[in-house]
Amino acid sequence: MYKKTFTTPFSIYKKEALLRRLPASHPQRERIGQDLRIAYAGNQGERSLEFHLNFTRDDYLIFHDLRLPWINGYHFQIDLLLVSPFCIFILEVKHIAGKLYFDDTAQQLIRTNEDKEEVFPYPITQIHRHQHQLQDFLNRHAVPAIPIIPLVVSSKSSSLLQASSNAAHIFDSVVHSASLPFKINSLKNRFRTQILSQHQLDELSSLLLKNHTPLMTNELARYHLQEKQLIKGILCIRCTTPSMRREWGYWKCGRCGFQSIHAHIQSLIDYLLLIDHEITNKRFRDFTLLNSRSVTSKLLNVLPLKHHGTYKNRTYLLDFEKLSQLLDHDE
Repeated sequence: MYKKTFTTPFSIYKKEALLRRLPASHPQRERIGQDLRIAYAGNQGERSLEFHLNFTRDDYLIFHDLRLPWINGYHFQIDLLLVSPFCIFILEVKHIAGKLYFDDTAQQLIRTNEDKEEVFPYPITQIHRHQHQLQDFLNRHAVPAIPIIPLVVSSKSSSLLQASSNAAHIFDSVVHSASLPFKINSLKNRFRTQILSQHQLDELSSLLLKNHTPLMTNELARYHLQEKQLIKGILCIRCTTPSMRREWGYWKCGRCGFQSIHAHIQSLIDYLLLIDHEITNKRFRDFTLLNSRSVTSKLLNVLPLKHHGTYKNRTYLLDFEKLSQLLDHDE
């Protein structure tokens, strides 16, 4: 049972918005595009496990992309968490192609692909650190002691997993995604004592969801950009240029002729992802180059957004889910 379903991380949405709003000639576009491709691959790898998890024998509580508080303001992030009354599995997913050599001595992962070597952080160290952090989190919230089993999952079916002969034990905790459900079923058989009742499972689920803290990165700061460098205006969904002009009740692109009712919604989403979760009439006009205060007020007031302040000084709280749903229903 999915308690936190597979979703697209905000970091991906933010990078997509940044590429929409950066001029084609900007020197940072290449780096942002590369980072976005890496993020796409990682998310694709995690989502690919949804199929394989159907083959587990038991009905686990499944949480995707869970980020929990640790100590001193630090957080830790778990790709996938599977909870049962008997034990908990934490999964670290790696979507990396090529030959993957697990160097247990140097504590590093070496990828060889097309005769090129590349070193990655050692995933076994990562997953054991997450195991320790999760155990600490559960202890602090008085959750009964329950076995936590760490697994590293290679979601790239073509990857070749290797280790030195004296480090074959690492494959006790490293597995290809196709073998994951059978590995889980096998390990689960070692734990036959029920630790958590149904009530305790429900409480743990609520605890995890309540403490989940999404990572909200500042993409402008990450890439050393300023708001003034962003393209302003209402972007056309079809040709991506800031050529949308307001007609009677809809938007029309002056370049390709595309018509849209909700084109301004994408601008609100971009503003939310890149600048701030609150917006005023003036700030929206500045960002979209709209001239009319009254038209802007009408566009904002019909949206299902919370707000505060007087009518002329109203501040709107931008809600990603609500705005995205409106955009999905555009013509």
